Amino acid sequence: KDECCVVFGLEVLSMRLQLTLAILKPDLFARPQAAEAVRSMILNKDLYIVKSKTIHWTQDDVEKFYAKHKRKFFFPRLLSSMSSGKMNPMILAGFNSIEVWRNLMGPTKALIARRHDPDTIRGKYAQNDTRNSVHGADSDESVTNEIALIFPEFDSQEWMDNEEECFRIGNVEYFSEHGIHKCTNDH
Repeated sequence: KDECCVVFGLEVLSMRLQLTLAILKPDLFARPQAAEAVRSMILNKDLYIVKSKTIHWTQDDVEKFYAKHKRKFFFPRLLSSMSSGKMNPMILAGFNSIEVWRNLMGPTKALIARRHDPDTIRGKYAQNDTRNSVHGADSDESVTNEIALIFPEFDSQEWMDNEEECFRIGNVEYFSEHGIHKCTNDH
């Protein structure tokens, strides 16, 4: 099928949506108005929220998720921060969603974000380099691995096969009470 969509004023043929993982970290999630403002920022960037839940990680959960950072100097702070309270992981979908989400997050370092990218999530809400409000997967491989850890019930390939087109052509509705988008017709 050659579905035609308009993305950022450009006509795109047969371009599929990309999934990414986003997390509103405990330091942001503890501030309900800030968390809601970030959800609005997500929606304003033409990203769909496919799945969303509230979780509270143990230190073991954090160690599994951030295993690649285990030997880095900041790991103890990361461990403490990410297990300090509830957070909101989400699966997002959109055209180039990894890049769009990472640009919306802003630089990892809070001071750089505030100075050079004040309209990003971290520019507005990061407290420091560890309590920097949000996480985002940095590659398709990371997306696959991170979704599997946080949303083990979610089958990315099944979603791409059965729901991606519905989302791509905009045949979705946002259900604010659940914080997710759903197809408005059966697929």
